[in-house]
Amino acid sequence: MEQLLTHAQAANVLICLLLALHLLFLSAKTRLPAQLLGVNYLLYGCQSILLIGIVSGQATELSSIIRPSTAMLLGPIFYLYFISIKRRESQLKSLDLLHLLPSIVVLVAFITESSYRSNVDSIIISSFSAYFLLMIYPMFKGHQILSHLGKQAQRPYRWLCVLAAMMAINIALEIAIYIETSSGKRLHESIALFVGTNLFILMNTIVAFAVLRRNPLIEWMHEFGLQKFDEGKSLIPEEKHLFEKWENLVTKEVLYKQEFGITLSEAAKKLQVPARLLSSAINKIYGASFSQYLNDKRVQEARHLIQTHSTMPLLEVMYESGFSTKSHFNKEFRRVLGTSPSQFRMQLVD
Repeated sequence: MEQLLTHAQAANVLICLLLALHLLFLSAKTRLPAQLLGVNYLLYGCQSILLIGIVSGQATELSSIIRPSTAMLLGPIFYLYFISIKRRESQLKSLDLLHLLPSIVVLVAFITESSYRSNVDSIIISSFSAYFLLMIYPMFKGHQILSHLGKQAQRPYRWLCVLAAMMAINIALEIAIYIETSSGKRLHESIALFVGTNLFILMNTIVAFAVLRRNPLIEWMHEFGLQKFDEGKSLIPEEKHLFEKWENLVTKEVLYKQEFGITLSEAAKKLQVPARLLSSAINKIYGASFSQYLNDKRVQEARHLIQTHSTMPLLEVMYESGFSTKSHFNKEFRRVLGTSPSQFRMQLVD
């Protein structure tokens, strides 16, 4: 199991570093939230690298000092990411840096060989749990905590819920690993560590895929700060003109039917404008994201096909309207029309 664990951790390192690089250099007017999340993925990648050394028996004294102190940063950075979205001005304050103090204390404790070293695992778990509670408590109020983002608040809120769920899973796994190692098991023999490693590979892969596909759950970070969402700013003529060009392009080339879809950057390249300007124009004028605009067009096409071709199989309707998977087709159709494609067809017959 040691070799499998090492290979799995190596895969996790690669995914985390790729996500970190993407988020750290993400293009948006307000980059702080994405950068903080990128730092968190960078820390997770470092944790995995150091864990490989421990499991393979190649850990050095330096790595045994770095690992706990960087682990103590995970909770605070997650929380700073949360408040950078929650605050209207999306900025950190000087006092926010105090959240980094526990990590420095742990670092000093290890350098000076303090007696607290023996309790570091429980301290790390307690720290992460405390920050999880600090983040989750205000979230019980719903997406109203992000009311300053206006009608766009739901997507960041859903993403925060996903992160909170990942934090909860992480805490549960860390507790399970702590119990196993406390009972005498060596780290590479930990079943919880093996399960957790593979689980996080799966979750991080899904996040990476969502980033590549510009999923609405992630895409809002690209748009964050391009405008103050719903603060009543008037539209400028250039944005109206760009949106008209976009609609004409979609109609002319039937972009929503394009195989494998079209990305924001590809669309912007066709229009010869920066991607962020196209995204901003669609959000301001249409009131939804780039991907949601295209999905709305696909649903309109699917509804038209169902209404005019009563015998066309729904699978054919799905492909003809530009959807590539049945689950996505059903989900978006229900979002727009409040019913599934099959139920919609039955209602027409009735």
